[in-house]
Amino acid sequence: MPACHENLCPLLYVGLGLLGLLLLVGTILSACLCRLLRRGPALGGDGAPLRVSTEAARAECR
Repeated sequence: MPACHENLCPLLYVGLGLLGLLLLVGTILSACLCRLLRRGPALGGDGAPLRVSTEAARAECR
């Protein structure tokens, strides 16, 4: 089995390390996002969707 070229091995290890770090960050972000979405709206209280009347929305835009 041929040995790694002197300049190739460090690049290979750095690339694999960065890929592992990227997978770890993606997993953590995915878990946090799932937790936030499962909780629902913080201000809703009973879990009902927040409803705003069209009149209130128009008055807020002015």
